[in-house]
Amino acid sequence: MGDKDKRDDKGRFGAGNCANPKGRPKKGETMTDILRENIDPEQIALRLHALAMSGDFNAMKYIYDRIDGTPRQTVHQVLDVDLNKHEGFEIVDKDGNPVVEDDE
Repeated sequence: MGDKDKRDDKGRFGAGNCANPKGRPKKGETMTDILRENIDPEQIALRLHALAMSGDFNAMKYIYDRIDGTPRQTVHQVLDVDLNKHEGFEIVDKDGNPVVEDDE
């Protein structure tokens, strides 16, 4: 029986059926658990430091991103549109009052 047979017409699981029948893996069986048991974080840090000192840009970026955080990327967009000339748009101040600009 496939997963579609266990679902109703809206794609939801019926009573007694679940998406993960085996449940969560037991402690020690996940990839993270295996890596934590077999990898020395100090050795990784020393290797990363050595790569950065040898000029590896990706290693340098990784270290700075971990220390200072990834820089924010903001976008400033300027629209060259006069909204007053378009029906349905109105320029208002922070209190919601219409702003009337003088035509020069």
